[in-house]
Amino acid sequence: MKQLFVLIMVFIALDFFGQEKVIQSNIKNDTAYYNEGVYKNESKKYEEAIKAYNKAIDLNPTIAIYYLNRGISRFHLTKYKKAIKDFDKAIELDTKNATAHCYKATAEYELKNYKEAIEEFSTSIELNPSYTEAFHNRGGCRYIMGDRQGACSDWQRSSDLGDMNAEDLLNRNCK
Repeated sequence: MKQLFVLIMVFIALDFFGQEKVIQSNIKNDTAYYNEGVYKNESKKYEEAIKAYNKAIDLNPTIAIYYLNRGISRFHLTKYKKAIKDFDKAIELDTKNATAHCYKATAEYELKNYKEAIEEFSTSIELNPSYTEAFHNRGGCRYIMGDRQGACSDWQRSSDLGDMNAEDLLNRNCK
């Protein structure tokens, strides 16, 4: 609302004074930095995305998705330990965030912390019982840990939810 007011005032001033110069607004808020981070992340410019998320967090450290998305950017850069810290903060701010639990689990998996990964995937599934990716990946962890039956059960559920890759895993490992 404040930005809209400022823009209206700028247009009034331009009209009143007959100015033809373009005025660029330097007004930035946490949402603007967050949106910049999303754009940079989607463009695979992860370091730049992290910088934008840092600015959003500096301005408003109470928004879970800022930490989640910064964690995702760090995950893409294989900075798994830092990503986990961000996912933990996102979970602290929003305990029912299944996506944060799933990403944390995936980072734990990448660090070969399979037990912790299974716990986080399980929490993610409790929060969202149709989270295909969580079933699929928990199945992978269980398989690595020697729990073939648990893995096959997870892959079956993932397949039932429409995961074609899980169907392939079932055919190769469970029949």
